[in-house]
Amino acid sequence: MIVLLFALPAIGQGCPHEGADHRLLGHVGCQIQRKMTIERARPPRTIWSFHVLKFSVKIDPKHPHLLMEWPARSQRLWRFRMGYRWDANAKAYIFPALALKKVDGPMAEYQRAAARQVELKTQEPASDGRHYLE
Repeated sequence: MIVLLFALPAIGQGCPHEGADHRLLGHVGCQIQRKMTIERARPPRTIWSFHVLKFSVKIDPKHPHLLMEWPARSQRLWRFRMGYRWDANAKAYIFPALALKKVDGPMAEYQRAAARQVELKTQEPASDGRHYLE
């Protein structure tokens, strides 16, 4: 029994979409994350993006998220993110998320969303002759 209790943290914390990283508050943090994560979500559509000196700043206004990236040595980037994090593999917004790490390139999900332009499409007219936007 004692061996099993010491082995459980090595197996994982049971957090939603848990990777190799560990959650800050352990089991309590996992419970909070389980309640706050938005499953079966659509990727971010609107990303506010701007540059300040060497910093690239991106904000997702619908699911509050701040992403900052800036150059590090050896062609890498420092990345700081805070708030809801879009996970493309899980198709979910994971919250709370806070990270500071060195990465090889910009966050791909937010690059595509920032470059995408919103297009308005009209559907076929309704029976009463009105048009609806998608």
